[in-house]
Amino acid sequence: METGERSPPPPPTMIADPCSLYHGFKRIDEDGYNAQVNGCVYTVDDVDEFFKAVWIVFELPRRMTRDKYESECQRLNVAPLDDANTLKYKFGDYDLGTYFATADLRQQKGIPFKLHQIRAYSLADELDAARNVVTTVVEVPAQEGELWEECRSCGAIPVHMPLHLCRKCWPST
Repeated sequence: METGERSPPPPPTMIADPCSLYHGFKRIDEDGYNAQVNGCVYTVDDVDEFFKAVWIVFELPRRMTRDKYESECQRLNVAPLDDANTLKYKFGDYDLGTYFATADLRQQKGIPFKLHQIRAYSLADELDAARNVVTTVVEVPAQEGELWEECRSCGAIPVHMPLHLCRKCWPST
């Protein structure tokens, strides 16, 4: 690392106070049961573990391909869903207080829910992009009449109506 460059922040598991990870994290009381994230207060079993889990979710990419989704599921010890079952998570309500209050909820619902939701949004985007492909069908007109003019494409004489193209340049059907 060159002089003057800042080193990247350490992973959350190596930080003594996870509250310092993100600007919106704040410990409300010294007992360790109330935490604040971006102005919302949550009652949790362990503030440090809560912040580490929330940080994991905040670090996830906003869109994931199928391969990226499966690798993240493996990294976070979550069972991946097939794409058909993942789509239902697009419309789910994601609440830190509901899904991150206890260690069991964090591992069984919070982190999996967010992973599935991100994949659902990505999949919906992929499906929308595929749906928005417009295929244009052009009917090639029959050659009618002959004019002693130059072809618009190659300059050959004569051309045929209505496209003003010679036999060589006329589109095939």
